[in-house]
Amino acid sequence: MKRIRNPVVAGRFYPGDPLHLRRWISSQGSGKRYADAIGGISPHAGYIFSGDLACKVISSMGERDVFVIMGPNHTGLGQLCSVSSADVWRTPLGDVEVDHEVRSAILEIDGMELDDSAHLYEHSIEVQLPIIQVFHPKARIVPITVMAGAPLGFYLALGRALQKVQAMFEGRIVWLVSSDMNHYEDHETTLKKDELAIEAILEIDPEKLFNVVETYDISMCGVYPTMMLLSLLQGLNQVDAKVIGHKTSAEASGDYDQVVGYFGCLFLS
Repeated sequence: MKRIRNPVVAGRFYPGDPLHLRRWISSQGSGKRYADAIGGISPHAGYIFSGDLACKVISSMGERDVFVIMGPNHTGLGQLCSVSSADVWRTPLGDVEVDHEVRSAILEIDGMELDDSAHLYEHSIEVQLPIIQVFHPKARIVPITVMAGAPLGFYLALGRALQKVQAMFEGRIVWLVSSDMNHYEDHETTLKKDELAIEAILEIDPEKLFNVVETYDISMCGVYPTMMLLSLLQGLNQVDAKVIGHKTSAEASGDYDQVVGYFGCLFLS
């Protein structure tokens, strides 16, 4: 019997009605695909705030067999790096299969733990799935949550270890980090803080990203999975970053005093 991870934020973060959900996502695509995309960063707030940007990121990725999705752990449950043991993740659009071969390779890495408690109520990965289902309907996934609690070197080492997985499945997998940027400051402050973090991301420099976030108190929720991805990318040849978009929640809410920043980009080989 298949182990199913059922949706927990359908109808709240994104439409629960499948027809409405599919139509909305389909209307938000970028229309251009980058076949050489090996990774990306996509926001994970409610679709009314950041869904358009998430759609542009994911729809811009070329076809791949497997999306390895690394998102922050907002709940504090589970391990530092928790890999879902489910066989499928369910959304209103149907089921997304988990790729057991890629998951097994990732679980060979010290620090990667099979743990479902981290995924019970977590939204950061779930909100990406309907978008993947619309624009990459044949793709499978490997969901991983990452949280704070270890020294910087732990996350950098995990990223370097993931280079072996990239080499094993090159051309078959794409790495997607789910992250929002600065939280709950005014619009101008958030844009300025975000730009400092974005500069480090575009330079593919995980240590600089960590130092900038710490120095300027940038509340980027996905900084740790982002550092892992950047560390992975540092071991590859000729990786370029392409910005897809940067905005805040003020565009949707009209509230410029308490906003969340959203950033989307691709990493091209």
